[in-house]
Amino acid sequence: MARPFVYKVINEGMQGHHELLVIGIDHMYGIKHDEKWVVTATIDTTNERTPRKYNRPFLATRKVVEKKAAELNRRYHTDKYRVVEI
Repeated sequence: MARPFVYKVINEGMQGHHELLVIGIDHMYGIKHDEKWVVTATIDTTNERTPRKYNRPFLATRKVVEKKAAELNRRYHTDKYRVVEI
């Protein structure tokens, strides 16, 4: 949880030796390409047994998502990746 100050605790309790928090927020930001939500995946091409690793860039802070969208636009020479409030 990179930005704990923006979340509100909904419920809390103990799970074994760990405190379990259910947290929520009123807004989230994501990246869209045309009308599709963006999820990035990486594959280790040097190891066939390594599964894909997915990254869902739905975040609570707009600035971080804007940086990720700008990075995708720069990498793929386009301007179709945009930030949308969910």
